[in-house]
Amino acid sequence: MLSRILIAAFLAWFSATSLALLFAAGTSGDLSIHALLLPGVIPVTVMTSTVVAVFMTPLVYWSLKSNSRNLAFYGWGLLLFLAAYIGWTTPNNAQLSLYGSLAIGVVGVVAIGLVHR
Repeated sequence: MLSRILIAAFLAWFSATSLALLFAAGTSGDLSIHALLLPGVIPVTVMTSTVVAVFMTPLVYWSLKSNSRNLAFYGWGLLLFLAAYIGWTTPNNAQLSLYGSLAIGVVGVVAIGLVHR
């Protein structure tokens, strides 16, 4: 049980951090890596993604508990979809991208957990 909790926490933190870095790179108006070099961007991104990962870990654990193969297959699809969504919406509307990706992520993890249940 502890190993599944740690795996769920790692998956939640990895996805939240990678998507938060993509979001931070897109807030300058275009997807630019130079936005990440501004002072304070990386620490704020890591702190925010850690808070999101703490709240997402129970959902990821529940989804992992139902069937780990579903999460391994559909989880990468959800991560790629969220990356495309963030890359497409962040330069135009950062607020929509932030809250929309969080809502889509929660709905996606719940849907993955309900597959084959």
